[in-house]
Amino acid sequence: MPPPRVHLHIDARRGIAGDMLLAALLDLGVPSERVFGPLSPLPPHSVEVSECLRRGIRVRQLRVRGREDSPPHRGWREIEALILRLDLPQRARETALACFDRIATAEASVHGIPKEKVHFHEIGAIDSLVDILGVCLAVTHLDPVGITVSSLPLGSGTVRTAHGILPVPAPATLRLLQGVPTHPFPVEREVTTPTGAALAAVLADRFGDPPPGTILADGTGAGQREAAPDEPPNLLRVWTSVPSVESAGLEEVTLLETNLDTVPGEDAGDYISALLREGALDAWMTPILGKKGRPGLVLSALAPDTGVEHLRRRIFRLTGTLGVRQRRCERAVLPREVVELPYEGGVLRVKRGWHEGELLWERPEHEDLARIARETGETLREVRSRVERHLAARREEGEPPPPPSGASS
Repeated sequence: MPPPRVHLHIDARRGIAGDMLLAALLDLGVPSERVFGPLSPLPPHSVEVSECLRRGIRVRQLRVRGREDSPPHRGWREIEALILRLDLPQRARETALACFDRIATAEASVHGIPKEKVHFHEIGAIDSLVDILGVCLAVTHLDPVGITVSSLPLGSGTVRTAHGILPVPAPATLRLLQGVPTHPFPVEREVTTPTGAALAAVLADRFGDPPPGTILADGTGAGQREAAPDEPPNLLRVWTSVPSVESAGLEEVTLLETNLDTVPGEDAGDYISALLREGALDAWMTPILGKKGRPGLVLSALAPDTGVEHLRRRIFRLTGTLGVRQRRCERAVLPREVVELPYEGGVLRVKRGWHEGELLWERPEHEDLARIARETGETLREVRSRVERHLAARREEGEPPPPPSGASS
């Protein structure tokens, strides 16, 4: 059997920067050639990965030095073109582009200019490029089933930038942290950098504690500055774990809802289908009695973390509603899988659900049952009964195999 897919947790409670996160992932065991090999076409630079002791603990440290005579202040479009020229796995490329796009959006908002006119100063330097691209390549190599990130420390004081001395968190960093859980930090210094904030926001499937499971490996990355003995250590930790079967499906989702009282009935069903096509985890309608005794409907949709804004926009455009409610909630998703089984010279898709290692249910896909009914001239009820007998016989012979290691949504 293939090895189980792991969950990745990023413990950034004492700070996060691109170099710290990449050093921790290398310390975790990600091969350096998988990280730095694809980055060789970047402008001239050198990478030094070393070990050092912090508070008596062996940790990994990363330092990237540019060799450009006059490091340019690259614009968003220049960086985008540079990334697109690299030979990267699709997931790594998309994650890196999402990070830089998020930074460009924050900078544009802070400076009051279009995103296309943003010129990165520190972020456009070769070290930040290597940090962000390297992290994206490392995460792609790990291919985790999920990523959790701790809350991030705000920091305080001031920091010197290309725009002069600015308060901590810097304005763009504060904008990048919108929607991200944060906590105070006891020492005046910058502990969450723009690259760190962008990476955390883009990578996290969920902020908070990791799911219960068995820890496999851990790594620690050190920042360039060594904290004083009475200060929290300037360290970031990561670890991988195999989620337990029962808890593997616990995830946070967003429930989007709106009341509709002027929608023709034939349109309502189209809204559900459209939202499911657009990435909703589920969508449904509930009849209600609204103000002035008017009958109406509540349109509800469950959105994954990465699709809340998109689905909210789609609800506004589809329905013409003037308001959409939303609230965070958790759902427990049991491990499940859809398999293709040979059946009567064709293929039959079967969905399976597991609970505590035991097969809970096994259901043939309706579309395949309907196809068989059309081909044979039988009723849908007759086909379903025959297929269920076939699946029961397989179970008596020891099928199916043990459950998958993680839950799918």
